[in-house]
Amino acid sequence: GILVMNVFIEKAEVAFDEDEQTAQDYSIAIRNPPEDAYDPQEWKDFFYNNFDKAHVTAITVGVDNDLLVRNLVTRRENLRYIEMKVPPGTPLDTLTIARIAAEEERGRKFFGKFMALLSPGIPEHFAKVVVATGKIQGLAQRNHPVSNVFVTFETEASQRRVLEKFSVGKHA
Repeated sequence: GILVMNVFIEKAEVAFDEDEQTAQDYSIAIRNPPEDAYDPQEWKDFFYNNFDKAHVTAITVGVDNDLLVRNLVTRRENLRYIEMKVPPGTPLDTLTIARIAAEEERGRKFFGKFMALLSPGIPEHFAKVVVATGKIQGLAQRNHPVSNVFVTFETEASQRRVLEKFSVGKHA
């Protein structure tokens, strides 16, 4: 009786799931792709050729570029601080900000220099922008390995076919 009930529950779960449409019903996540698998067309061809012509609607290739993103955020946060401290309408190009930072730093007396350690001003934030920009330029030249791939299929049936062929038994 328990086996029959289990089969019935699994069928009911599938029927309920088919009534509720979400992106998860059409998508899969590949967590261990080859590090050089950047080309979305290769992924589309792979699923089309190996899974009964499964049609892929969208591919998102994620890369391991956390350090680059962190530096972009640091740069943006410091530029935002500078933008809030300069008068409205001030150009935010590098030379203008460098001039403003130099003028502020030059005008500091001993107490101002000490306070800059506690509460950084435009010169300190500009220095962080310069460092982050250099790192960004260097990191942008690197090839970042593929870390995951998200595939969205045209039909739920295609997604299920792929999952069935990829699945490993529950007791493997």
